[in-house]
Amino acid sequence: MRYEELLTKIEEIASGAPEEWDNSGVQIRTDKEDIERVLVCLEVTPAVVEEAKEQEADLIISHHPLIFGGVDHLCADDVHEKMLLDLVTAGIDVYSAHLTFDKAPLGNSFFLADLLGMDNIRECEGLPMVAGDFSPAMNLEELLLHTADMMDLRKGQIRAAGDPGQVIYRAAVCTGAGSEFMEEAKAAGCQALITGDVKYHEAMRAKELGIAVIDAGHYGTEKYFAENFAAQLRDLAGEELDVLESALNVDPFIV
Repeated sequence: MRYEELLTKIEEIASGAPEEWDNSGVQIRTDKEDIERVLVCLEVTPAVVEEAKEQEADLIISHHPLIFGGVDHLCADDVHEKMLLDLVTAGIDVYSAHLTFDKAPLGNSFFLADLLGMDNIRECEGLPMVAGDFSPAMNLEELLLHTADMMDLRKGQIRAAGDPGQVIYRAAVCTGAGSEFMEEAKAAGCQALITGDVKYHEAMRAKELGIAVIDAGHYGTEKYFAENFAAQLRDLAGEELDVLESALNVDPFIV
């Protein structure tokens, strides 16, 4: 598939509005005009680069940006900079679909809400968050166990703040780090927010607002990116493109 045609399809999937501070989009562009094989991953790591080489991938599509800040220089002594050099040397392009995918209609938050069995899933306008309903309703303790079960999370990967007996019939979902949207979730009529990376003061703020918060981890809420994005890309590209999912989707926290 021609590179520009593929780029159009990628951005049809990652169609959310970009943010100035984010770096979604092209990260590395070599001189390849034809792309035959793509590797989709959550994070570009040295191991993923080696995987891309072994799989003979022409392009890596990641969720987290490969380059977040400016790059002043490239030095092989630095692990991240060496990875950039390795990618260029190997002729592997990189595209990152971060907030543009989070805000997309079928992005990470929608996928997770659907996985949790929520009904009437709808976008929260302008935010990388969706709201949905539970039928039947469940209390916070039950929702915590349900979330852990459906997301295959072990003890220590998930926690909650709030009244264990609080009845939850509507919840907001924001994958990654979304505790900043607690007030918007409450305004949308939600009794709970399911997200990741919740800090102490944010949990206290949730208690003040009267909204429960389930922290399923940054990795836990986004680990489905490769599965979700790859499936959508296969549907759009058909047989013109070989779309692979990285086998190296690993939680950095092991205990």
